[in-house]
Amino acid sequence: GQLKLEAHYKDGKEHGSFTQWFDNGAKRSEANFKEGKKEGYEIYYEKNGDIKSKTLYQDGMPVK
Repeated sequence: GQLKLEAHYKDGKEHGSFTQWFDNGAKRSEANFKEGKKEGYEIYYEKNGDIKSKTLYQDGMPVK
């Protein structure tokens, strides 16, 4: 089957890369976590691969 979600955990919390895919196999979103909090860019994609949104996170909070 087609992979829909790949996530990494440490001590029961998201830690590392977190990626989701559409049914057609195109990447849906990607983010990174550090001890359960978003860290770095969270990117959402359209089914055709274009970037829909991109948000920078630091310590789990969006950076303005």
